[in-house]
Amino acid sequence: VTVSERKVSAEDYHVTGLENDAAIIVADDLLVRPPWVDCPEGFSGMELIVPRGGAFGSGEHDSTKAALVIMHRNWSAVTSMADVGVGSGILALYASVRGCDRIEACDIDKPSVAAARELLPEASIYVGGAELMQPCDLVVANMTGTELHESWTSILSVWTRQNDLILSGMRAHEVDGLVGRIPGVEVDRETFGAFTAVRFAAN
Repeated sequence: VTVSERKVSAEDYHVTGLENDAAIIVADDLLVRPPWVDCPEGFSGMELIVPRGGAFGSGEHDSTKAALVIMHRNWSAVTSMADVGVGSGILALYASVRGCDRIEACDIDKPSVAAARELLPEASIYVGGAELMQPCDLVVANMTGTELHESWTSILSVWTRQNDLILSGMRAHEVDGLVGRIPGVEVDRETFGAFTAVRFAAN
């Protein structure tokens, strides 16, 4: 290992890496922001405030936006929700803010689980896969297409089919292969940038 010393200018002493964070407006009445970023002037909708820590996801990623828009556009009273690949907890927080009584979540990334547990202390959040969770009516999985394929059996095993299944994180060439495996009816689809989310209702 080679170690070299680099001089830091005085103006960089206070750089934290958070300076470029911003409020992410997902819909006209929905935004995500960390607590150190002010709400935009004039905004009067729902705010999801997420101090993400070291977890993935501050709301700017297109797969998160797509999943949030689908949830927001189609929300109905939900008593239980499972968030597979919870990241910083944005999607689970949305369900909590909307009054969901029981939230279960999981992630293989320990910093993500720690951040989500801090954000949602009443939720059951596990280090690992969906097989660790109890069945829930609404299931949301925001992961890469490969991860969705690999987690397929456990994702379906936790879905009671009493509400929707929402899959996000798929790129265009991955959508058809995943949609064809769903034991449900596609009822909504949203694309942000390179990522698509699809909502399914049970047969």
